Amino acid sequence: MKLRKALCLSLIVVLFSFSAFSVDWVLAISAFDGDKDFSSVIPKLILAEIPDGLVRLTTSNEMIENKKKSIMEERRKLQNSMQAKISARDAVVFSDKPEFQKKTEILKYEREIQDLQSQIFDNIEEYELRDYIPEPVEANVVFWQKNRESLFSIPSNGKVTGVDGLISGNITRYADFIHVKAELTLYPGGVKAGSFESAATIHEMDLLASEIAAGILDTVVNTIPVSIAVTAQLEEGDTSPVSVRIDGNKVSAYSGAETNRRTYQQGVHEISVSAPGYKDKTFFYDFSNDTYFNVTVIMEKAEDIKLTLNLPDASGSFTYSAVNAGEAPADIYVNGLPLMGAVRSDEGISGFFYVDRPNVAQGSLSGSEYSINLSVRYSDPNDTIEKSRRNMYTAFGLLLISLPFSFYFSGRLDSATNAYNAGSQPEKIQSAITRDKILHYVSLGASVALGINWGIRLGGYIKAANSLLPEIIIPEE
Repeated sequence: MKLRKALCLSLIVVLFSFSAFSVDWVLAISAFDGDKDFSSVIPKLILAEIPDGLVRLTTSNEMIENKKKSIMEERRKLQNSMQAKISARDAVVFSDKPEFQKKTEILKYEREIQDLQSQIFDNIEEYELRDYIPEPVEANVVFWQKNRESLFSIPSNGKVTGVDGLISGNITRYADFIHVKAELTLYPGGVKAGSFESAATIHEMDLLASEIAAGILDTVVNTIPVSIAVTAQLEEGDTSPVSVRIDGNKVSAYSGAETNRRTYQQGVHEISVSAPGYKDKTFFYDFSNDTYFNVTVIMEKAEDIKLTLNLPDASGSFTYSAVNAGEAPADIYVNGLPLMGAVRSDEGISGFFYVDRPNVAQGSLSGSEYSINLSVRYSDPNDTIEKSRRNMYTAFGLLLISLPFSFYFSGRLDSATNAYNAGSQPEKIQSAITRDKILHYVSLGASVALGINWGIRLGGYIKAANSLLPEIIIPEE
């Protein structure tokens, strides 16, 4: 019995984990007013510039305002309902109905009016929100109808439903010059969250859409922007140009003594710094705990190292860092280690390698030469991964199919046992218990075996997936 309950609880946990969902914040855009030639084109270009996977932070103040709007709308409904009851009561007072009927209906309306008055007083008290202290809530930003190409049509009555944020706008055209003004409105409530303008020629609509989308993006995610400055520290007196990239976008090239300050959204950003004669530096950092950051990157001098790459058991060609190194043996020079590359054999099969820095004293690698033997895989790892994935999912499906039978026969055994203990036809029940025990243990054994099989298949899938990782080689002098 305990085992059955444990299995049931495990299944419930698994099913709940698959059914768990997070809050969605729906963003839509409507066709813009003004020039008809671009009324649909520009909105779609703007939406195309807004990335997937955005998370919006609904602040405590915003939640309080939304709560107050909801309470106020409920109060208006109560007041309208009370006004209707008062009008109905007054109509009865001045009607020609019998006196007894009048008194009965008036009393009924008076009770309903008093009840509505009480609800209005409670609503007014609730509006103070004395005990309502909400925490900020994160929501996943999704596009209306899950489609960037769908334009939202504003209803004729002006009541917008089904979206949390709506982008609307106006386009003005002067010959080949266009001016666009866009607005983001938040619902419920129809609050104007921001206005964004840009102008360009009709040949630069992508740039125009990108500028407007950048402004909308800051308002949509609703987080506090952070200021990030990156400084590269070179050797003393070195004024080599430094290239800085944040999230893959180049900030600018500058002297190592200067800084580059830009504004970004809170969160994890990738910083990449490079300079001639120095090793490239790339790292990730979470810019969330403050609004002002100074990042200093200490650059290390690069060292020229000669590597001779060999294929003792096969023939083929090498590539590294998108550079073709030619046939084996291939001599290449790198500014320091590590190094990642690929090997393609004459049969068209690819392998990967990763050469790490030997464990020697700093600075002793200058001018060093290494001879490295590499091997090539003779099977396509993608086929192995796909086969392992199918086997893993098949095993998991069989396990899920077996669980209901295990629960069913376990329940039957419990029922038969309870009936036997209660003294109900012990001769017949005894044979049923024997039969159900066999079925219970067989089904339970099948589920356990299928669970073990699924674990083995899962391990095989993980191993196959890891086979794509590069081979790590530490060279020896």
